[in-house]
Amino acid sequence: TMAVLNVLNTLLTILSTSTSIGSLPLAVILTSDETAYTFLEALNVLKSVMPLTAFNERRPGVGPEVIMMDDCKAEKKALHNTWNKATLLLCVFHFLQAMWRWLWDGKNSINMDDHVIIIGCLKKIVFAKTESKLKEEYRALIINQVYLKYPYFQKHFEAMWNRRKEWAIAFR
Repeated sequence: TMAVLNVLNTLLTILSTSTSIGSLPLAVILTSDETAYTFLEALNVLKSVMPLTAFNERRPGVGPEVIMMDDCKAEKKALHNTWNKATLLLCVFHFLQAMWRWLWDGKNSINMDDHVIIIGCLKKIVFAKTESKLKEEYRALIINQVYLKYPYFQKHFEAMWNRRKEWAIAFR
């Protein structure tokens, strides 16, 4: 999770883990920018102070098996360079939130009445439990009359569709 803290644009990144009792914080990283280099340096410092038993005894150098993240290219690059054996997944909440924001952005000219229809179709795709159901919901979307009204959105979604293994529940 990332947030801007103040007028100096200090970025707060929280690394947490899921446990049987809920989410627990692992680290808090404060940075002055959002570059891959800065994240990489922060992660290297973090690795240097982690116990050898970190990540269920996989060790800090090997890292976690799975990392759930927001759709930040710099963060993704740094995480991959730090723990290249980890599977990087896009958080479903952040994926849908980004799609919702895209739909509401006035420059994309999506009719207000169509927002709910499109996001409803996207949720069916995201939460499909099997790959065959995922493809079925995708086919339903691409023939939907509302979807067909917006070629710019079609292009945007196709780019995300190519990354479906990162965000679709069917692949988890």
